[in-house]
Order: sequence, then structure tokens, then C-alpha cells
Amino acid sequence: MTMTKPISLSASLLMAAALTLSAAPAVAQYAGFKATISKQLAPDPGGNATIELSTLVPMPHQLMFHSLTTPTGVTFKGININSTCPEANGRTCRQNFTMAVDANSSGKCKLDGNYITNFEVTCLSGDSGCKPGQHQVGFSLTSENFCSETAVDIPAAKGWQKRWSEFNAKDISVGTDNTLWLVNNNNLSLIQRIDLKTSMLDRSMGTSAVRLDVGGVGNGEHWAVQADGKITRRTQGFNWETKPGLAMDIGVGANGTVWVIGKNAVPGGFGIYRWSGNDWTNVAGGAVRIDVDPQGNAWVVNSAGDVFQWSNGNWVFKPGVKAVDVGIGANNSVFVVGTDGKVYKAGPSGWVEHGSNGNGKFIAITVTAEGYPIALSDSHEAWIGER
Repeated sequence: MTMTKPISLSASLLMAAALTLSAAPAVAQYAGFKATISKQLAPDPGGNATIELSTLVPMPHQLMFHSLTTPTGVTFKGININSTCPEANGRTCRQNFTMAVDANSSGKCKLDGNYITNFEVTCLSGDSGCKPGQHQVGFSLTSENFCSETAVDIPAAKGWQKRWSEFNAKDISVGTDNTLWLVNNNNLSLIQRIDLKTSMLDRSMGTSAVRLDVGGVGNGEHWAVQADGKITRRTQGFNWETKPGLAMDIGVGANGTVWVIGKNAVPGGFGIYRWSGNDWTNVAGGAVRIDVDPQGNAWVVNSAGDVFQWSNGNWVFKPGVKAVDVGIGANNSVFVVGTDGKVYKAGPSGWVEHGSNGNGKFIAITVTAEGYPIALSDSHEAWIGER
């Protein structure tokens, strides 16, 4: 049973003093920033209460969500973002941040307390008057008692269903904990993490990239390739460290094994390398796309569209499909995107067509821990398919 008592919002909304990122100039105050609580909803069947925070900032500033600080016993679940930057007047950027918090986690079924929304201020242009930095918006909530006993899970899709299209992604990956990681297809190319159960943004991960992959749960298994080819690995929080070498694509297995496609041209595409713990070891062959199975074996697509699996020290050809990308789940499900834009799944007797979204072509693919394929369309929308 879901109880839907409303949340009442106190009038003590305030704009806190701006903090400073280590890489940004010191900014004492942001003039003209405004924020209001514009919407609140009763808990959904998963026990999540949603609160909409509406912000208005002068151009060319934009707010990138980092995190929500909650009272003790209340858990932040995720966020959706809707931006109009610039508005029709061209002078302001309006954004709505719809945040979900767990209505059960306080143990008292209440959300009372003070909250702080933490933002990174970015600049939409090279305007010298725009100052990046960190900004906080504080607000308070009081609520009546409510609880939900209904659990949320990833639904079994029929055919292909469009999800998370608002994030406009150019690359995607799923960790073994079923969080979806994506690279935004914009000038910032920020890595963001989405909770698959709530379909809401968990947080921006403090770095940019063009390709990424995620292995098992825990620090050290999130890897990215920057626009200039530099390879980075997440250590903790928003911290990323640069690793040696340059790459065009990267794959991480559920066991943490990392492979990359380098930038040195060879027959079949570019060089293939495996991480040894402190450097890269070259493996014979050439390819343009890569992913890694749970046992640590790479699967690659070469420049001719042929698919190969690394097995017992050799590349094994997987005939029957021409591909542009490959994705592998923690349950050993292997999918590729064909050169025709359709998805194919590896089966006991070869590749089985898995359909398309009927609206353009797929260009990239990843796979959840349970084997659900998540494919990225040529319009940068994410779709989830059947296993």
C-alpha cells in the first residue's frame, strides 16, 4: 500500500555562499542567481518523493548538478534535468532539477530537515565575464508520515523502449551494480551516472570524455578516454588519474580487466593493448571497437566490421555479422550493433537479430548485469531492449 500524504515546504529557501573548485578562480558570490521550489510530489511506488528545484541564472552561466546533501536518515536517489539555455530573451538560463529522495530511509517515513543542492557552475561560451566555480542552494522540508512497501526493478521490455533520451549521450556503459554511465554529447562531454531503477541522474562525475567503460562495483573500475586520447581512471569521488598511453576506445570486464584500442594504425584498425597493472601490453591484431567479457577476454570489431573474441591466446573469428560496436554483460551476454544499425545477439548457433528501434540506426551498445541490451541511436537517445 502506498500512502500519498503531501510534503509541505518551508519558506526558508536560501542561496548559500559560493564555494571554489580547485581548478577554478575564486568566486565570492554569483549575482543574479535565483532558485525556488516549484513542485513537490507524494512518493512513487518505489518510495521516492520528488522535489523540483527551479533555477534562473544569467547567461552564459549554467548549473551542472553534482550532489544533494540530505538530512541524516534520508537518502538521495537521483535527478532529472530539464534546461532552457538560453531562454527566449537570450539573457537567462532556466533549469528544472527534479530530485528523488527515499521516503522510507529515515525510518520514520518523514523527510524533515535541511537540504543542500551542490552545483558546478560552467560557462556556455568563452565570455570572460563568466566565472566557473561551485555553488550551493539550500532549502528545508517538513512532511507528514508516509511509506511505501513496493519495490522497484528494471522492467522487462517488449521490443525496444526509449529511455534516458534527455541526456543526449554519445557513449554509454553499465556497471555490474546496474548504474548507467554516459558521456554527454555536448561541448562539455561530462560523464554522468544514472540509476537504472529510477531512471534519474545520480550525479555528474567531474570529468569529460569521448569513450568510457565500467567494470565491477567499486573504485578503480571506471575508465575513460579523453578527446585527445588520454586514458583516465576514476580513483574516488570526482577524482580521475591519467594513465600512460593514448587510446581510441576502452573496455573493462566485470572482473576489472582492462583493454584499449590504441591510436597507432595497424592492419584491421589500430593496436590492441591489455592493462598489466602499471602499463599496457600489446596484443597482436588491429581493431576499432572493444569490450571485455566477465572472464577478462576481449571482444573486438575491426575496420572491416568483423568480430573476434580473444580465447586462449588467439583471436577467434565470429562470422555471420558485420558490426560497428560490441557490448557484453556480466552474465556473458554478447551483443553487437550491425553496420545496418540493427542489434544482434551471440547465440549457440551464431548471431540472432535482435531488432531495432524503428526510428534511425543504433551506433553503440552496452549490456546490463542481467543481460538487457542498452543501445544508443544515431540521434543520441538511449533505448533498452529484451534479453
